[in-house]
Amino acid sequence: MDYSHIQKPQLGYQYEFTLDELDAAQECVEAHGFAIVKSVLSDELVVELQESVKQVIDPDDSLGEGNSFTHTSFIEHAPAMWKMFEHEPFMRAQRVFCQAEELTINRTAAIIRNPGSDPLTWHSDFCGFSDGPPTFSGDILN
Repeated sequence: MDYSHIQKPQLGYQYEFTLDELDAAQECVEAHGFAIVKSVLSDELVVELQESVKQVIDPDDSLGEGNSFTHTSFIEHAPAMWKMFEHEPFMRAQRVFCQAEELTINRTAAIIRNPGSDPLTWHSDFCGFSDGPPTFSGDILN
């Protein structure tokens, strides 16, 4: 897809970084809540991951217009995901952002959404689906 028509926001601070600027990216996360690190994955690995998502979630290519498919144990079925953990640029970024040498994988969901699909109501990280205080771990952890 061509996203060239989308303008980058002018936020008044640097939020895009290279792999050589990971410490600055981590400082941006601490100050502003996010950072973008470019070119962490090779184009080949991105293509392999995209193909893997399709093979695992929609092997029959049956996802219709306005629909979405979700697979909540993706890593167990997608060897391409394991390649990320062998890809040193990705792991270097993870070590900086997680501030640890070890990496724990808690969730490995993969999602395919076609245009027009409804919001995924289980995804509650913006707290727009619940009123009142958190009532279960998903209210906080998602």
